[in-house]
Amino acid sequence: MRLQRILILLLVWAAVLPAFARVTRVDVKSREKVLDGKEFGATGAYERIVGRVYFSLPVLNPHNRIIVDLANAVNLKLGEVEFSSDFVALRPADSHKGNGSMILEVPNRGRSRIIALVDGGDWDAAKDDGDGWLLRNGYTIVSLGWQWDAAGADALRFVAPVAKDHGATIKGLLRGDVTPSKQTDEIPLGHLILGNMGGSEYPVANPADARNVLTVRDSRTSERTTIPRSQWQFAHTVDGKLQPKSTSMSTWWRTPW
Repeated sequence: MRLQRILILLLVWAAVLPAFARVTRVDVKSREKVLDGKEFGATGAYERIVGRVYFSLPVLNPHNRIIVDLANAVNLKLGEVEFSSDFVALRPADSHKGNGSMILEVPNRGRSRIIALVDGGDWDAAKDDGDGWLLRNGYTIVSLGWQWDAAGADALRFVAPVAKDHGATIKGLLRGDVTPSKQTDEIPLGHLILGNMGGSEYPVANPADARNVLTVRDSRTSERTTIPRSQWQFAHTVDGKLQPKSTSMSTWWRTPW
């Protein structure tokens, strides 16, 4: 009798545990032969599949608690939140000829590079497959977007749900560290790569808020020095004159050393 009760409790406990993240569906946008059906050794021809994969994850799963504002997602339904990512996959046209291994790339700023880095040629083998080593050896290569603000026509994006607080936009303090590659008077509020924007810019909610602070330091371990509010503002330079802009900071402060 005691064993039966324990088994029943275990079954009930297992039934109420939140499930893990799962794939709910895959939408294929296009499917085409790689290099017009070129044969890659014994593996044969490859196909390129472009689309979007949809996921769902439970809010109550302990592993998901570190995801900020997950429970406030506007598409929360039955305890789960759906999100999606763009993907590009290259795989043997005849799956039986593959080696059974998949290389999953999570590219920075949505720019797939694994094929170009390993084989040379184009990132998607559209016109040039380089030496074709990955393809000749039967690998399936999948690149999956993970950044929602990746910019560019070919960028693989992560589509994140919007979070709201009882229908209202969530606002709060956000700290970001920037390491300029050279001396500059202007810093855009976004992901900066070699002087260019690598994603969307983030507008400040209220440029006049007294809680907005700009600091500077010599290294990651150095103490921060607060730049006086009178020596910087949310603006950018147009024709030599500062113009207000909520997605850029401009300063005329100089280090005293």
